[in-house]
Amino acid sequence: MSAEDAGLAYQIVDAFSERPYAGNPAGVVLDAQGLTAEQMQRVARELNASETVFAGAPAEDGLPVRYFTPTQEVDFCGHASLALGVAWALDRRPGAEALPGQLTLATRAGAVPVELRPHPTCQVEACMTQARPRFADFGYRLELLAGALGLEVAVIPPGWPLGLAYTGLWALVVPVISVDALARARPDFVALADLNRKLGCASTHLYTLTGDASLVSRDFSPAVGVPEDPVTGSALGATAALLLKEGALRKTPPVTRVSAEQGASVGRPGQARIELAEDVQGQLVVRVAGTAVPVARGALRRP
Repeated sequence: MSAEDAGLAYQIVDAFSERPYAGNPAGVVLDAQGLTAEQMQRVARELNASETVFAGAPAEDGLPVRYFTPTQEVDFCGHASLALGVAWALDRRPGAEALPGQLTLATRAGAVPVELRPHPTCQVEACMTQARPRFADFGYRLELLAGALGLEVAVIPPGWPLGLAYTGLWALVVPVISVDALARARPDFVALADLNRKLGCASTHLYTLTGDASLVSRDFSPAVGVPEDPVTGSALGATAALLLKEGALRKTPPVTRVSAEQGASVGRPGQARIELAEDVQGQLVVRVAGTAVPVARGALRRP
């Protein structure tokens, strides 16, 4: 049987969850050698997960990967990176180290080391080191932002960190006063997509603080074809970095740990753990960890 006859193998992996049908489903294609960007986009549209990750042949600088939403390519995706790491470990891919080990992903946002750790119930958990954090101010009126989110300005608390943050993908990070207010968000997706494009970011990430180091959040990414994403590894890392920078999180050297919950609003609750530390140069390092559960595998006709 030829490779073309055998089809293109894929998996669906639920990231940031210890059980199936929760967290954020990612499409994972472990053998994407030879696929063009157009073909990858067709596969991502067919699988219709918020992101599908495609891995090429291992190279000296790591495993080359590309990420596609159903409508376009993006530079990085946290939950798909975690899903890929777990799928790679469970499949015992040639070249992968025995657990515990590390896989380096070569992304358009730079090298992303993914540490693979044994886990008591899911076999494997993954911890990714995201791109060096970057920040920018939000220069629009709060009335415009609140209107696009379907919220009152009063639920955006003054003094809480609000701005643009990046750990591989830009997100507009917006505070909301409570979990109840978070649940009331009903975005105007056309207006929000337009705002995100003007700001040059992929998503708007709403968060509320529920403890000293606990977040509950929602993420809206209509500008890249994802109305609401269940659990977003990149935006959670960026949000935690912004909160630490602005003093909203209490720094606890050597590692500040943050727990995050997301996805309940779309019936797919998930959990992530974020680790914030400084390297030897005093630069902030952001790691996002979680489990993932493969729920399906199959083969697609090659596009």
